[in-house]
Amino acid sequence: YALYRVVLRAWDRFGTLAVASVVSTLSQFCLILLGAALFHVSGAMLGWLLALIISVLYFAYGSRFVIPWHIDWTVVARLVRSGLFIAFIILSDTLLRTVDGLVIVTSYPDKAYKFGLYSVAVQVATYLYRIPEAGGFVIMPRILQNYAAKDDVEGVRRHVMLPTIASATILPVAAGCAFVLLPPMVRTVVPKFESAIYAAQVLSLASVLL
Repeated sequence: YALYRVVLRAWDRFGTLAVASVVSTLSQFCLILLGAALFHVSGAMLGWLLALIISVLYFAYGSRFVIPWHIDWTVVARLVRSGLFIAFIILSDTLLRTVDGLVIVTSYPDKAYKFGLYSVAVQVATYLYRIPEAGGFVIMPRILQNYAAKDDVEGVRRHVMLPTIASATILPVAAGCAFVLLPPMVRTVVPKFESAIYAAQVLSLASVLL
């Protein structure tokens, strides 16, 4: 799945990626709910697995790419050495989120409600965090393409700086809108979790520091 996403980005096949995202979302929504209804938690995980398989099959069909499998172990070793620290960063972020959930589940008697409050706040921040990530998803192939074509560091620097400045300009506005709109939205959509409003507002402001 990840391999197809990287290759399609490199070849500017964002239309196929967009359709694949829709296929993935719909298949996960339908199959996870169906699996949970039939077999509870195990069924939900099985539904997620089937949805992932469907997404990969669509990638293979929609992209028409033929990927020749060849493993160069010297390249693999070099990538492992350079990517190990990046993996530690991702792992530490995942562990922090896991620890948060475990603390809530083990420390409060009404753990389901407290975890719901936590999820509302984190979900709002996640939406804001996705703004620069979405920009980077589209821009990174352009940066690599520009560098490969011209081998010009200054040209690449411009491609990096302009989107970063744009994100730094847009995020405070988005965070401010979220800060203002969160109270009425939470009270309307999930009124039982009104207590999460303050935490969600704090996390929305924290996104400005990205």
